[in-house]
Amino acid sequence: MRFRRAATSPQVSPAESRGGLNLTERIQQLCVHLAATHPDFSHVDMSRTAVRICQTRTGGPYGVQATMTPLRFAGGATVTIRRGRRWAIDPMPRDAHGRDHLYLFSLYVPRFLDLPHAEKIAVVFHELWHISPEFDGDLRRFPGRYHAHGSSCEKFHLDMRRKAAAWLAARPEPQLHEFLEGDLDALRARYGRVFGTRIPTPRLRRIDDVGRSSAA
Repeated sequence: MRFRRAATSPQVSPAESRGGLNLTERIQQLCVHLAATHPDFSHVDMSRTAVRICQTRTGGPYGVQATMTPLRFAGGATVTIRRGRRWAIDPMPRDAHGRDHLYLFSLYVPRFLDLPHAEKIAVVFHELWHISPEFDGDLRRFPGRYHAHGSSCEKFHLDMRRKAAAWLAARPEPQLHEFLEGDLDALRARYGRVFGTRIPTPRLRRIDDVGRSSAA
């Protein structure tokens, strides 16, 4: 598999190494690169995909490490009907231009950072692959009951590991991914601190409730 070369690569300034690692910014840059160069992610627009960190109480290999949350319903709809009532997502994360984001990529720290380097890359591939090929705010859907991962989540993630390994074997520029080497303690020792953007978790709310909260 061939990967297109991006026009620019993220630059790590001396100030970053002294002032800390902005994890969400660097993950955003990695995903922008993948969207520009990897054939599986050419439909992804990271300007409409928010990246955040979420704190977990414990580290270790068990538990959720990352999620890709769709901010639209099936077919890109902004409203869904359940039990005869209309529901919407609120609050809606927005970009610097006031546009609604279509996806929310969450990294659960320290669990995500405590993974081996190659597994972190595989998790990024895993979550990006969930984005619908139509990039309409919905998730990619497999046929049948298990629409998120198909018949086997384990098989799905094994495929993502293979894709990530192929990408690493192609020797991408180290600045794209070397910031993911080491666990949280190692990254703190290297950068001084690890931080990132925090975004309130969107909730499913009845349309009447959304209207009331906006008017308050």
